[in-house]
Amino acid sequence: MAAYYKKPVLVLSEEEQTMLRQISQSRTAQVCHAERARMILLDAEGLSVPKMAAQLHTNVPKVDRCREIWTYLLF
Repeated sequence: MAAYYKKPVLVLSEEEQTMLRQISQSRTAQVCHAERARMILLDAEGLSVPKMAAQLHTNVPKVDRCREIWTYLLF
C-alpha cells in the first residue's frame, strides 16, 4: 500500500518572490538557476510536481530532485 505524502506548503515573502522573479527572468543568470527559480515560484503557487514539469518542459524526476533540495533547505 502506498503511503500518502502531503507536501509542505511553501510560503514566500514578497521580497523572496521579487528576487526569484528577477532570477527567473534574467538573461545573465545561469540557466539552471533561472529554471530552479521558476520551479520554486510554481511550487509556491501550489502546482503539483507533474504540472510544474509540464509547464517548464522538463521531466518529473528533475523537478522532484530540485524540490527535495529546497524543501530540505527551507524546512
